[in-house]
Parts: sequence; C-alpha cells; structure tokens
Amino acid sequence: MCLRPLRAEDLATVRAWLADPDVRAAFTGGLGDLGAAPPASLAWGVWIRAGGGPRRLFGWAELADLDRRAGRAELRICLGRKELWGLGYGTEAVRLVLGRAFRSLGLAEVYLRVTPDNRRAIRAYQKCGFVVEGLLRAGRHAALGLSDHLLMTATPPGRLALDRRRAPR
Repeated sequence: MCLRPLRAEDLATVRAWLADPDVRAAFTGGLGDLGAAPPASLAWGVWIRAGGGPRRLFGWAELADLDRRAGRAELRICLGRKELWGLGYGTEAVRLVLGRAFRSLGLAEVYLRVTPDNRRAIRAYQKCGFVVEGLLRAGRHAALGLSDHLLMTATPPGRLALDRRRAPR
C-alpha cells in the first residue's frame, strides 16, 4: 500500500464511489472541490496491490484543517472499493497517514469524526491509537439532516501518557 497525491485522472473514480450510498454513508468528510485541496489540507490517493495484481486506487485520505502552529489536523478518509472492506486495508491506510502526520509533519494530534454506528471504522481507528473524546450532537450534515458523530483523537506514541501525567488533578 502507498499514498500518492490525487491526480486529475483519479477524480472520476472518486466521484463514482461517492455516488454509491454505502460509500457515501461511511464517509464523514466534506467534499469541497475534489480537484483542489484547500491550502490548509494535504490529500492523497490510497493505492493497494491486492492479490499480486497491479496497484489500484482504493480510496483517498486527507489531513484537513491542518494547523501547523497548533500541531493538529483532521483525518478524513474514504475507502471506495467495497469489495475490499473488512480486510485490514483501511487500518493500514490510517497508519500510513498517521506516519506522515506525526513523523513527517511533526503534528501533535490528529482528530476525526465518525458516526457511532460505523463500528468497523471505529475498530480500525482504535487499532491505530485513536481514542473517543466525546460525542458531537448533530456534528455533520447527513443525507437527511444532521447526525451525531464521535470525536476521536490520536497522538504520537508515548505522548498521551506524558500529557496526562502533567494534567492538573
């Protein structure tokens, strides 16, 4: 698996995925202009080689609302190839993005929002070190209105324990 910047030729595939109600329901990020990541954002295509074949675009991941001064960003991820869901590729993709966030960019925290009923995604995020911080009531627009979202955060290995030790009691 690897990450590489999204290219113009990837966008038709991404738009087709987002037309699928299952994919759309699992994706909680904002779409904006798919061809142009905002200045405070880094986006990548997630590419895999499944079964020894050629690499295929599996999804995309984004560090949105990137605030280098505060050392944090929001993870948004969409895995469009439903036939590969549940095989661990999402967990691996999240780990790759966290590696970029913590080692390459030096961020102190990555957060995300996920619907409470997306148990598969929550398990994957927890495997990668995310913890639930709270519930955002009506946290994002859903197809039929507003929906609740869990707020989850991850910090570089070893950082959480150090921060909690220093916290006032």
